[in-house]
Amino acid sequence: MPCVGAPGIHQVHDGTLQSFIADRKASGVTATTINRSREIVRAILTHAARSHHDEQDRPLLETMPPLITMLPEAPRALYPITWEEQDRLFPRLPARLAQMVVNTGFARAMSADWSGDGRLLFRRLGEASS
Repeated sequence: MPCVGAPGIHQVHDGTLQSFIADRKASGVTATTINRSREIVRAILTHAARSHHDEQDRPLLETMPPLITMLPEAPRALYPITWEEQDRLFPRLPARLAQMVVNTGFARAMSADWSGDGRLLFRRLGEASS
């Protein structure tokens, strides 16, 4: 990671990731986006401790790595799409998905919600529901 430099795998922890976090925040990305990168670092460290072994069959990390903590995430609010946007969206969905959104309440549970006037309110992809 260019922002972290070239520390050995034994030296990666929350402190060594601070410059990465600062650079990503300065570039305008959200905490959710930063956390996705941090999850990859966490997975690599965990994998190094559990699965990767050296020539003498010792794990790369003798102990579990320090926990890479996640930043607090703020889910974005739902936003209404216009009738025109809805008319453009539904034809692009496979028929089974469009029917599922309409008939099963999937919109409420997963990706969207109904407004009082019958329009769908969509979350941007990857956002938590509120």
